[in-house]
Amino acid sequence: MPIQIGGKPLADFTQPIRVLYDCHGRIERFLGALLTVSRSRGGEALDERHRSGVSAALHYFEQGAPLHTADEEVSLFPRLRSSTANEAAGIGKCLSELEIEHRDKERGHRIVHRLATSWLEESRLSTEDAQVLRNELERLELNYGRHIRTEEDRVFPVAAKVLSREEMRAIASEMKARRQR
Repeated sequence: MPIQIGGKPLADFTQPIRVLYDCHGRIERFLGALLTVSRSRGGEALDERHRSGVSAALHYFEQGAPLHTADEEVSLFPRLRSSTANEAAGIGKCLSELEIEHRDKERGHRIVHRLATSWLEESRLSTEDAQVLRNELERLELNYGRHIRTEEDRVFPVAAKVLSREEMRAIASEMKARRQR
């Protein structure tokens, strides 16, 4: 289960919406890796391959995922909210719901981070903690599935249609700057 933290991006910052799609792919891969290890090891000792996979996934959710959330909440969503296009007017409530879901996922990731870090440090998890970890990962997987579909089916197509080239360049610049800090 070798995992690269990001792999080669499919898009660069000249295509900010494509970068957001790429981030979704990474979220799904890292979450899937955590779930696979959780289900297969059940809290038992991790070999080096599993330890490496868990560590890489934790690192992504600690470092990369918050950047993705900021890309949406700081750069993309405000521009959609300020758009006068009819298509954008219809997704305002959706954007608010997505932001609430972001907060819920952050709570879930804190639980996962605490338990998975303990697993890495102590080599084992209790049966109860292993079950809590698996349940939280399964909940995140379910919620991310719906969340990502909403963004990819509703929000990103509207953004690609209604935002100007200048707005897209500004979003791209902000995304790139976030990652250079």
